[in-house]
Amino acid sequence: MLQVDAIIGQAELLLQQRLSFKQHRYINPVQLRQHDARLADCLRLLADIALPEETPAWLAWLVDKTPTARLTAEQLPAVTNKAYAWLLLHEIKHFDQSERLLAVLKPLYLQRPDDLNDSEQIKQAEPGGWLALRLAPTEVANDAASVAALMQTITGLVALGLSRKRQLLPQINELASALSLTEPRRAAAKAAAWLLGQPSDEVTLLKQLLQPECFAASRLFFDVLLMLLMCAAPDKAQDQMVNMLANLNTSGQPTQGTEMAIQAMGFSGQLKFVPLLMELSQQPELNECAVNALALLLGAIDADALLERPQMADFACSKAGRSLAGFAVTPAHLAMVLQRGNPQQRQLAACYQFWQHPDRPLYFADVFSGGRTDAGTASA
Repeated sequence: MLQVDAIIGQAELLLQQRLSFKQHRYINPVQLRQHDARLADCLRLLADIALPEETPAWLAWLVDKTPTARLTAEQLPAVTNKAYAWLLLHEIKHFDQSERLLAVLKPLYLQRPDDLNDSEQIKQAEPGGWLALRLAPTEVANDAASVAALMQTITGLVALGLSRKRQLLPQINELASALSLTEPRRAAAKAAAWLLGQPSDEVTLLKQLLQPECFAASRLFFDVLLMLLMCAAPDKAQDQMVNMLANLNTSGQPTQGTEMAIQAMGFSGQLKFVPLLMELSQQPELNECAVNALALLLGAIDADALLERPQMADFACSKAGRSLAGFAVTPAHLAMVLQRGNPQQRQLAACYQFWQHPDRPLYFADVFSGGRTDAGTASA
């Protein structure tokens, strides 16, 4: 029993670590896959033995071989971002069960969000369509019922846009025209149309997405949308979006707008933001966010070196053009970042590639198995 308890404790620790890796500066794809392999090994050891009654509910669900079991809010681990934990646990459970994956995914996004469970965080995440997009992007919206269901939610609409099903653009435009200006889904429909190739002003689109109800429902993937907006926008529009986010007031979270503005600086590729990010990194509550943004612009090693030698900030921001992890954004560099970068750098590279390859769905760098590099966008 002591050995079983030790394995359970190891699985809990590995999950907590895995949830934190999405924004970890020093984790590369090899390390991420090695970590995922250790977690998978723990789960395999637990799958064929009798678990004690005090086993965490999420772990018991994870090793349960019942194909139709659905993770409920009450079974989730005690973490801050429960919606992301819900996603990751489903990805782990179905990683080696691809033949059952679609059978599980479709009921999740065909159901209305209110039917999923009683957790407000999970309701706002509307996670079924997003899970389908991350795990089986080519299977999203492959029939009329799926399209109709996904168009009912903010997450579903964005998933349709990121799946690159361009034939859906007329339906999405029709929906956007039918919705009132205050309907949260209207902003999501506009975003979906933009993701499918319809021109739009990125500043206006961000303003619409920041409407309270739409923003609350899109928190799970807002960082990805912000990456895509910053990749596509011209420099002047990027500056306007950074200012918009910096002036954003969010109830109960006074630094949230500032943190998103800092993220946007890192996503922008503009090295002129380096001195400001250096200054912001001196504030304890903003340090981690600012250093992550510096790592996006300069690379983690150079960002750390710059923090030790602040007098080099003016030199670091003297290069022209957009930068990712210390080098100019080029197809060759993007491919290298996808192979070697940390999860945030790799996701930003995937967002640049999303715009360069109009027929490919977005690649996600943080999916279980270390951010698989066998997706089409990762090998471009």
